[in-house]
Amino acid sequence: MPENESTPDAAAERAPRTAVFRLLAGLLVGAEALVVVGLVIWLGISLFTTPAFSLVSAIALFVLVLIGAVGVCAMAVGIFRGQRWARSGGIVVQILVLAVAFGAATGQFAHPELGLQIGIPALVTFAVLIAEIRSVGRADAAAERAAAARLAAEESPDGATTTE
Repeated sequence: MPENESTPDAAAERAPRTAVFRLLAGLLVGAEALVVVGLVIWLGISLFTTPAFSLVSAIALFVLVLIGAVGVCAMAVGIFRGQRWARSGGIVVQILVLAVAFGAATGQFAHPELGLQIGIPALVTFAVLIAEIRSVGRADAAAERAAAARLAAEESPDGATTTE
């Protein structure tokens, strides 16, 4: 029988690729988390050092960015652990970052260079997250096919299963 994607060996060969994508995605989202944590620190310092037009708005912005930082940090940890919710959350974060990049690159006070500096890492992270999701999906499908093949091989010719 030729080796195809349904054999356990094919699933085992795909596991290192899945691990590489998981590591890369976790590192990229972790780097984004560090940037957001830095933004939280910067906003916290500026709350006490610079006068704000509206103190309530400044505090609200600080709290929202703090919540976002906690979320992105949790997603980075979740990606390293292989949790599905973290990958989908990472995709949402990349879409939001791309929206910010587009806003920075266009409009009345446009800074196209800043938009590129924000957008290019988000595009790369988005692509790595999609590759990681596809790799995990392929590995899961191969494992399911291998399990089904093992189950079919254990069945006897008359349709009854063997007992051990």
